[in-house]
Amino acid sequence: MSFLSTDFVDFGMRVAGSVVTAANQLKQARAEAMAAEYNADVAEAQSQAEKQKTLMEVQGIQQAAAYDQARLIREKKQTVGTQIARYASRGVRLEGSPIEVIADTAAQYEMDLAASRYNSRLSTQKLNYDLAYTQSRLRSEAEYNRIMAKEIEAMGKLSALGTIVSGGQTIYQAYAPKREVKGTLLTGDSSGKTYKTTQGGTTYNM
Repeated sequence: MSFLSTDFVDFGMRVAGSVVTAANQLKQARAEAMAAEYNADVAEAQSQAEKQKTLMEVQGIQQAAAYDQARLIREKKQTVGTQIARYASRGVRLEGSPIEVIADTAAQYEMDLAASRYNSRLSTQKLNYDLAYTQSRLRSEAEYNRIMAKEIEAMGKLSALGTIVSGGQTIYQAYAPKREVKGTLLTGDSSGKTYKTTQGGTTYNM
């Protein structure tokens, strides 16, 4: 009775050990998969944050450029108007050198306006390019982490299944009925005891 009880306890411990190991493998795989999913969520959230940040920076550049261009237009009108008024107060006709001076002043302001528009457009394009690159990298990172999460979980299930199968095989080998090999003991064999059966002359190393 004691022998049977000991065998039963040993059997139960072996089964429980395999189940616990498999459960831990599943638990660890799930934890790693959740970590990968979290990293994917972080990458996607960061991508959205970068988009909002870039939009705000673009708006800031455009507002500053609009203010600068409005200032230049206002100054152009004031300066050209002042020049015309001065020439008129002196009785100078607006032709020849005076008109060239006024035209040169207006052209200078137009160049400043063009430079302001160009710098604004260039800064905006750079921000949008940087945003596209960053979002592409973060999307790739998120996709990679989600794929890894699925693979980690799948591998965890396979590992747990392998543990159960391996444990079952070990238990079966430990408790399967033993087949006796009967025959004549041959002496002088260095690999262990060797029996020779009476049918067919087959030998078995024990």
